[in-house]
This record gives sequence, structure tokens and C-alpha cells, in this order.
Amino acid sequence: MTEKNVVQTIHDTLQEEMQADDRVLVLGEDVGARGGVFRVTAGFLEEFGEMRVIDTPLAESSIVGVAIGMAMHGLLPVAEIQFADFIHPAFDQIVSEAARIRYRSNGDWSCPMVIRAPWGGGVHGALYHSQSIEAFYGHVPGIKVVVPSTPYDAKGMLRAAIRDPDPVLYLEHKKTYRLIKGEVPDEPYEVPIGVADVKREGEDLTVVTYGLMLHLCLEAAERLQQEEGLSAEVVDVRTIAPLDKATILDSVRKTAKAMVVYEDRRHHRRGADVRARRPHRSLRRPGHPGDAVRHPARAPVHARHRPHLREDARAGEVLSEELPMSDQSRDGADTEPASTPEPASTDGERYQSGMTAGAVLLTVFAPFIALVAALIMLGSERSPVRRAFLRTWAWWSGGVLVVGTIIAISLFAAIASGTNTDEKGPCVGGPKLGAPGVQVGPHRYRFPCEISGSTVVRLP
Repeated sequence: MTEKNVVQTIHDTLQEEMQADDRVLVLGEDVGARGGVFRVTAGFLEEFGEMRVIDTPLAESSIVGVAIGMAMHGLLPVAEIQFADFIHPAFDQIVSEAARIRYRSNGDWSCPMVIRAPWGGGVHGALYHSQSIEAFYGHVPGIKVVVPSTPYDAKGMLRAAIRDPDPVLYLEHKKTYRLIKGEVPDEPYEVPIGVADVKREGEDLTVVTYGLMLHLCLEAAERLQQEEGLSAEVVDVRTIAPLDKATILDSVRKTAKAMVVYEDRRHHRRGADVRARRPHRSLRRPGHPGDAVRHPARAPVHARHRPHLREDARAGEVLSEELPMSDQSRDGADTEPASTPEPASTDGERYQSGMTAGAVLLTVFAPFIALVAALIMLGSERSPVRRAFLRTWAWWSGGVLVVGTIIAISLFAAIASGTNTDEKGPCVGGPKLGAPGVQVGPHRYRFPCEISGSTVVRLP
């Protein structure tokens, strides 16, 4: 076990792999005589020669294209993109060729290659040396994207990437190169691709992160524990694609709260995808500590802007706790307990009423305006043909106006009555158009049901 920083770990791992397997070679800009911008391949040219340490022109598309050809002919190339910001000229080679070879050949061919790229900010690199590019390639099927953040993971995941039968984009956060140190086993080992790691156990909050942000989150979690007495669980995703959803969701189920911390822009990025998966697959699972925020009567996301929605949500939660099961279920009959009724959406009712009113107004006033316009023009028109057309227009508008008025009166009468005349009671089959539903306590419900006192029994 030796303490190393990230860049030294990558250097040593590449060197060991090239010593162990003659098929492994490196290619990229300045990887030979200079040993790379960050000195990752320092000394490789002298040890392995120019046939296995290849200096290339400044042409990222050709670097990746040549590596694809090598991989197709039995070699194991490790292509270095000097900075991840420069990888985009090779986008077509990566996405249209390397990532699709297995699919295009129906599994007959594979493309075992690694593309190394330093990424991330925090090093005063300005525009073209600080970008986060993982989201572009993390959404492409056929290519794996890994982001090791510690020396231990850097070695294990690089070995796994070289042995993977498909292309792997291996991203190295450049600020962690010499900043982060850790113990690295001397013996060979692999860290499986597609498996996240819980770097810190906690009970109150789940923090999902990767790259340099992992270490900042670990520091913040320690301060939170010391200053506030709250324990945060920090999950290092390690692999952007395929994403280990199971580990993330297991952690969120335990804490019922989640925070996603990453370096890229907020929207349309990989962290946004993690945020989207979290509430859909975890916070709606019954029985875990976050049940209050998952309740069907919970306030919408925008409830903080509408106080009445928060009050409706609280009332619905209280009502769901107080409503008993049906008498049949309480007596032990072979039936399932009545499920908790789902309260009708206040916004939904207002939206329905508003749309109905808007349709009514449109039905009445559009022909009215058309009729008035036809009469005005008819009074000043002298051409017989145009006068005949305007008379037809006026008659048509008048007829539509009469029909629209009748429809409007019917709709408003239905909204005003708000009742359901089905045989099994006021809530069977759901409410009619504009009906408020069945009223129990502070809430109304829309579903087939029967009411006995304060008990709501949902019907099949």
C-alpha cells in the first residue's frame, strides 16, 4: 500500500498495463517527447519506444479515428485528449463510429479502447480549459463514461476500462491530479464500471456527486456534523454511464432527502438527470421516512407561491390519517382495506372551470362579433354580390349565436348544480362536468365510492 496522488496513480497504472500487455499503447498530442501536458506519460517514450507511444498532430478527430482502427485490429489503444474541452472535433468518431460498432455489426465486432481526457475547472484554465463535457457523451448508448475521484478509484477503474470490450471515456478532474492523495494497493485490482460508492454514511441527507465536488461535499458533511449535528451520506457515482441508480435510490430511501452536487450547468446536464430520477423512483415508495412529502395530498412544487395549496395539502394529510377503513375490512372479511382516497386537485378544478368559461365566452361572443361586423358592412355595401354574401354571413352568425347561447346556459347550469345523479350515490363514477366531487371533511374526492358516516369506501 502506497500513498499517491491521482496523476501519479494514473502514470503508474498505465506503465504497469503497458509492461504487462504489448497490445496496450498510448497516442495523443505531446504524449511522447514531452510526456503529456500533465506528465502522465513521462518516460514512456524511452521505455516503450515510438511504436507504442505515438505523438499525434493537433487533430482530435484523427486521434480517435486511428484509435478505433487499432482497436478493430486487436490492439488496446489509450487515446489522450490533451484537454476535454478539445474533444468535440472527435464527436462524430466517438458517437457515430466507436459507440455503434457493436450494434452495427450485430455483436460480431467490438471496440475496446480508452479515451482519457482531463476535465473540470478550478485551475484558472479560462474558457477552453475548464469545461464539463460528461453530459454530451453520457447520453450516448454504446460508450461508458467514468469519473474516478480518488487515487484508489483511478487505478481500479483505469484497469477495468482497458479490459472492457467497449469504448470507455475516462475523465480525470485536473484539479484532483496533485491535490488529492490516498492509499493505493500495490497489487493489481479492478473497480467495476457502473457501480457507485458510498464514501460517507449518514442518516439525514443524501448527497450525490462526483469529481472534485466529491471532496468538497465530504468536507461540508464533516462541518455539518460538527456544527449542526446532522449526518449526510455522500454517494460518489464514479460512473456517469451506466449510472448506478440502485445505490443512489437506496440511499435516498434511507434519508428521504437528496442533494445533487456537480460542476456543470444546472439544466440538461447529468446531475439534472439524477435529480429527475430521484423523486420518481424513490420518494413515492410507500413506507419510508419521507412519507409526508410523498403523500397524494402533498402540495405541488409551486405551493410555496400559493399559501392555499399548502393548507389544502396539510388538511389532506390529516384527513387521510383520520379516515377509518371500511366496515367490511375491519370485520376481517377477505377483502383488502379501502385505499386512502386521493383528493381532487384544487388547481385542476379551477383549471377545468376556467377552460369551460373560456369556451363558453368564445362560443357566444365570436358569432356575436361576426354578426355585428356583417350588419355594419351590409349597411354600406352597394355591390349585389357582396350584399348577398354579407346577408348569408349574418344569418350564419345569428344561428351560431343562438346555438352558442343555449350551450352556454346548459354548461353554466351544470357547473352551478355540481351533482352526480348516478344510482350508487353522489360520488359513484366520479363527478359530472364541473361537479365538486364528494365532500368529506375539508376535502373533496373524485372516484367511485360509497359514504357511510365519516368513512369513505372506494369501489372497484
